[in-house]
Amino acid sequence: VYVYDHLRKGGPRHVYRIETESYNPEVVASIPYLRQRDSQSRQMIPVPRGNRVATIMNVTRRNFSGELEFLAKNLPEGIVMHAPKVAANLTQVPIVFEAKEDAPLAKSLVDLRVRHIGTEGKKIEGGFRQKLDLVYGPPNNRTYLECALDKLAVAATEKAPYSIKLIKPATPIIRNGSLTLKVVAIRDANFTAAINVRLLTRPPGIGASGSVNIPTGKNEVNYPITANGSAGIGTWQIAVLGASNTSTGEVLTASTLTDLVIEPPYLGMKISMGAIERGKEGEIICELEQKRPFEGEAVITLHGLPAKVTTTPQKIDDNASQVVFPVSTEVGARAGLSKNIFCSINVPLGEHKLR
Repeated sequence: VYVYDHLRKGGPRHVYRIETESYNPEVVASIPYLRQRDSQSRQMIPVPRGNRVATIMNVTRRNFSGELEFLAKNLPEGIVMHAPKVAANLTQVPIVFEAKEDAPLAKSLVDLRVRHIGTEGKKIEGGFRQKLDLVYGPPNNRTYLECALDKLAVAATEKAPYSIKLIKPATPIIRNGSLTLKVVAIRDANFTAAINVRLLTRPPGIGASGSVNIPTGKNEVNYPITANGSAGIGTWQIAVLGASNTSTGEVLTASTLTDLVIEPPYLGMKISMGAIERGKEGEIICELEQKRPFEGEAVITLHGLPAKVTTTPQKIDDNASQVVFPVSTEVGARAGLSKNIFCSINVPLGEHKLR
């Protein structure tokens, strides 16, 4: 064993103290900060009667890996928790708390447990932890006093003037594809304020904007998402959180947990390089790789052509190995290399299209 300090110096006249700790598996759950250095906002769960509220729950594993599940002890009467299992490759999930219409206006400090059950039945269990910064000061607004809580505050509150619903997607989202989620607001008759909607967590490889708004007086909004080429194949549970200003302050509600299915693509494509003289016609050829069979005809559209250069979408079936786009150019088209050409594919799935 060789011991040295950060200057990589050591010798018989140097003295060191070595501290060790046991290599025990641990797991801790926590709610991420809403804003930087804000250890209190949205760290509690107010659940309106007959409605839902959701939060992101982070999990931190030490010295082990594996699937986790959540348990809630001492929830207020009339409130239930809906929590998906945390896959071994995930560190956060959405958790939804739901209150009955007749839930008593009550509160409690909930003992939120997170547990892993190994293949031999061995349990690894941890709990919730919230760090509170109590006193800041110079230099750089550092923390001088802090404490930690091991219970989650949950309460049933008065009815909210609105609720939101995430419509289950009719189709899966495909790797390197896109999908539009639909969020619907159910408002009280006299409530017309705008509602901010945020997708709480994103499955691996899924991209989305931070939030969208349901405009004043409107009842729905589209929430576009995309999947990259390594998006996690399978079924994932997602939820959206709504926030709106009311006469009593900001009120939060949430959707139920909704399944989002990610599937591998049906086609792979490579665009061959082409050259066309201005004012003449030509073609761009794309080589296709059929990865999965599909029924009917898919429509392929070529995008990114320069101004005064046009083509038309082409149809293919699942036996095609090549698609040819006829291209027309005008004399005034700009000469040069176009590097932003790409294709989009609409694959039929029943009455819907996968993009």
